[in-house]
Amino acid sequence: MQKWNEICFQIKNHKNSSEKEIQQKVELIFEKLGWSEFKGEMIPKKPIPIGSAQSLIPDIILKNNDKNIIVVELKRNNISSTPQIIDVQLFSYMFQLKSEFGIFIGENLQFYYDVPDDNEKPIKIFETNFIENNEKAAEFISLISKPIDKPFDRDKLLEFCGKRILEKEKEKIFENLKGDINKGTFNNEVKSLFVKLLKDKYGEEIIERIINNIEIRILLDDSEEDDKTEYDETRNTKKIAKERREQFNFNMVNIEPGTILVFTKDEKEECIVEKDKKNVLYNKTEEHSLNSLTKKLMKKLGQANKSGSYRGPAFFKVKGEKETLKERRDRMEGNK
Repeated sequence: MQKWNEICFQIKNHKNSSEKEIQQKVELIFEKLGWSEFKGEMIPKKPIPIGSAQSLIPDIILKNNDKNIIVVELKRNNISSTPQIIDVQLFSYMFQLKSEFGIFIGENLQFYYDVPDDNEKPIKIFETNFIENNEKAAEFISLISKPIDKPFDRDKLLEFCGKRILEKEKEKIFENLKGDINKGTFNNEVKSLFVKLLKDKYGEEIIERIINNIEIRILLDDSEEDDKTEYDETRNTKKIAKERREQFNFNMVNIEPGTILVFTKDEKEECIVEKDKKNVLYNKTEEHSLNSLTKKLMKKLGQANKSGSYRGPAFFKVKGEKETLKERRDRMEGNK
């Protein structure tokens, strides 16, 4: 921790210093971290020829066993990283020197790792501001330190990179999954499981009568209001209101007992409205809700959906009419 706090002190106390002064301070820092300029382990401002009249000049190169291992790009600590600095400068130095690791030091500290053979840009593994008593920053500094008279422990730094990459992948999966949940991607699957659970407990007929009058969605506890906003924005508000209306019955659409209904998917299939104005009679003996009869007929046609649940009024109409019962209800309630 002491080494990291000293780095913070040196960087923050030279906010208005020139890049040359910053260069001298950072070179001193790496000397204290075990990289000796005298032994050729730290090389400042070494030109790298890239053509007959051009060369790159990295601010600092750290070598281990005569191999370029870390390239350092320095800026005054009031300068943020930009694609020009990172891509054109730091990544170019890493590529030309075949260095696995790169460090940017400016307004903050950033550490990059070039994954072998992936043909992609180096990955940002770690980033921190210059704030004292930062345990993660202190851990990182210990990993890039070089013990006196001992080889640099590259394996520990690689292990650190591997763990950070795995954490980033898990975080990406988490964010993607969270986004899918917020969008309602899994609502049907959850509803299907919920229906199965209730059917096992209460029986199919009761659940078929109730399930299409409830709405199931997932809200993440840490951002319920944000999720609700996104949910409302991605679905039609009027449609949601319709789905939450009271349970359908034939009285609300002025359909009397004895009225013949036909199944829109196959108009040879008919049923008759019962006296209770809630259920229908199919094949003269079978009493069903419109939802359960829809399910039965969809299975008969081989068109059943995965959830196994339907809004029956959308699949039936009065014989001789064109609009479905759902459309009739929407029209009468002014929601169409």
